[in-house]
Amino acid sequence: MPSPFPGMDPYLEKPSLWPDFHQRFITYISEQLQAQIRPKYNARIEERVHLIQPPHNYYPDISIIRHPLRERPATVTTAVAADEPYLNKALESEFREPYIEIVYLPTGDVVTTIELLSPINKTGDGQQRYRQKQQQILNTETSLVEIDLLRAGLHTVAVPES
Repeated sequence: MPSPFPGMDPYLEKPSLWPDFHQRFITYISEQLQAQIRPKYNARIEERVHLIQPPHNYYPDISIIRHPLRERPATVTTAVAADEPYLNKALESEFREPYIEIVYLPTGDVVTTIELLSPINKTGDGQQRYRQKQQQILNTETSLVEIDLLRAGLHTVAVPES
């Protein structure tokens, strides 16, 4: 079913859909550019790796739930020694974020970086990290192309909001 929203599909922002869309979009852009910029340039896909905290902790294999009793059972006393509980802390997981670099083949210089902003680039620590990387690119001779298809999050692209 086609999107009921012209120009942008807000369902892409759903966390379960975004990583697949992001990878496919970057791959598609790279393939389309490659045919047009050869033989002097090469569009290569690079990736940045972020360590992020998963949205929830590990789930137990067994849960014990206490329900209210309807009748009081006969009194039975039993002594049971339980193991000390062990709390699993959720480990950081890798989040891979692809982007495109256009390389001038005779010298190997990166002339353009193309970024498709992700939800991680527009909130919290992820936005701060992206802003630092953005500034590093802008301080060089490399051109920066930013594509922001997301409605959520803070304004992050280098062009001021109007």
